[in-house]
Amino acid sequence: MKKSLMPATLLTLVLALCLPAAASAITLSFSPESQSGNIGDTFTVDIIVGDIAANEAVGSYDLDITFNNTILSGQTITLGNGLGDPTVLEGLTLAGHSFSGNKANLFETSLEDFATLQGLQGSSFTLATLTFKGEANGLSFLTFSSILFGDENGDEMEVSATRGVIQVGEVEPHPAPEPASLTLLLGGSLITALRLRRRR
Repeated sequence: MKKSLMPATLLTLVLALCLPAAASAITLSFSPESQSGNIGDTFTVDIIVGDIAANEAVGSYDLDITFNNTILSGQTITLGNGLGDPTVLEGLTLAGHSFSGNKANLFETSLEDFATLQGLQGSSFTLATLTFKGEANGLSFLTFSSILFGDENGDEMEVSATRGVIQVGEVEPHPAPEPASLTLLLGGSLITALRLRRRR
């Protein structure tokens, strides 16, 4: 019995040492995570990429951010320099961004080498900065969707994303529903009738 377990244990150990460890997910978050203001105010939100391992670098991304466009209007998107500076054609970087309805789309691809990207990014970096204008009272959640990240070789990276929230003006709490008068009257009548019946 011991001899048959030994090859299986040895094979498991060899495979564990030879196979690459599963990469942990990079994180995608908003900073600040929540903020509040009034109608007409400008709200600025950074998109932060974090938890980048020492042997990783982001080489490309394409993602959407959805928001409630009855409460917020998208104003500006400024890309960070984590993949190179596309405004001065630093390296070979292709980038774009736009607001459309209730969505902001951002994409960027860099052909910079691993060492350059790693130097620009470190363990975290600001991917972009978005500004919104408060248009109406209410809460607007900022949610990442259609997330696609690739490393410097174009291999897909695992991403864990959180959401943010912007409160514009006063948000009225939802009132607790009150029982209808008829239901209350019928309930009271039923209880009274049951008590009178028990007394007899």
